[in-house]
Amino acid sequence: MSKDSIGNREKRREHHTAHTIAYIGIIIAEGLFSLFGWVATGNMLRNVKKDAKTFNNSKTFAYIAYMVAFCIWFFGFAIVGAEWFAMWQSQVWNGQQVAFNITEVMIGFVILVSLRDRELTDI
Repeated sequence: MSKDSIGNREKRREHHTAHTIAYIGIIIAEGLFSLFGWVATGNMLRNVKKDAKTFNNSKTFAYIAYMVAFCIWFFGFAIVGAEWFAMWQSQVWNGQQVAFNITEVMIGFVILVSLRDRELTDI
């Protein structure tokens, strides 16, 4: 066995480890998005009948959830996946448009959540 094949095997193992760490990171980030989203939903439902300032202040976790989702889908898939892994070249594994669509939906939800109530005048 030549030195080249041993070196290539080591490189493949390093890439496999890096890909596994990235995959676990994506799963953790999506779990955080889900957790923050559910906390935001609970906070907003608890405060929906209260005054506008209290309800508006309960949206904090929604902003955090959408920021995490934006980082996952825009930076993680649309930027890194598309350019670093050349996802745009694959006919089968090209998720660039899907990632961009999910990012657009997230931006729409951020706009919806950030709308202020009419009775808010002192914020």
